Amino acid sequence: MHPIAGTVANSQVERLCVEAQEYLECIFTVICNLVTKSENPDEILEMAELISVKVAQRPNDKPALRLKILFNLYNLLTIPYDRFSVYMQALNLAANGKVVEHIVPSLKKIDEFLKEWNLNLKKQRDLFLAISNVAKESKSSVKDSFKFLIKYLATFSGEDATTMSEAKERLLKPLLIS
Repeated sequence: MHPIAGTVANSQVERLCVEAQEYLECIFTVICNLVTKSENPDEILEMAELISVKVAQRPNDKPALRLKILFNLYNLLTIPYDRFSVYMQALNLAANGKVVEHIVPSLKKIDEFLKEWNLNLKKQRDLFLAISNVAKESKSSVKDSFKFLIKYLATFSGEDATTMSEAKERLLKPLLIS
């Protein structure tokens, strides 16, 4: 192949990839909008969970775009628990896709989110532990990681000794492995 033809071909491939990414984002925006058209709250949750799980499935393939799609879905949802479910997928995607810096700004709003989501104790624990693990991956958020670890442990105050022991074991296990 002629060198100029190779250069032209490469620039065309790059242009098509950028266009495909824009189309993909548009397609998901339409799909996410369709979720909000349902009248049935259970259907909305099911669709939101299906979409967020699928989007988060391949975290190493365009993770920033995938995270953008999840936050788009999050912002379209009106039911607090549905939003929580999508946020948890976003946390997992950010950690697994190594794009933690994109989710760190939302950590500052967690107290507001908690009020909105009205989570039970188990879900709060899951959230605090997930945030702690995600924040640990960001060099700028090590203090946040520790802060959310403390919040996680605080949810166990008043629990029996067995439950406290299980919580401590759950925290120590990753430390012993690394």
